[in-house]
Amino acid sequence: MLLGSTVRQARRNTAHCLDDANARPPDEPCAPALPQTFQKLIFVSNLVFGDQKAAFLLPWRRTFKLTDSQLAVAKRDSAKALFKSFLDERGGFQVRLLLCVLLKKLLTTAENC
Repeated sequence: MLLGSTVRQARRNTAHCLDDANARPPDEPCAPALPQTFQKLIFVSNLVFGDQKAAFLLPWRRTFKLTDSQLAVAKRDSAKALFKSFLDERGGFQVRLLLCVLLKKLLTTAENC
């Protein structure tokens, strides 16, 4: 729960920084990585607990006033970033190209059936 309160406080600070130009001194940076960190937290909690248990144990919607679409985008974006980093660690462009070729072959064989 400490992590949730830390994220909530950081969101408040970021919101102040975005809403009001005079809320922070110009030399003090806002927290630009917070949304990505928060998205990762949502994604990992759903992987660990599963969708139903995570919805019950971690009430993102009520606590942070998020919509279903915001949660879906958070999960999707985190999954994309995780998969991209996985591919980049294992060869980058060549692995992605090979994956695209394999997916095209699978799609063409599925259409022929």
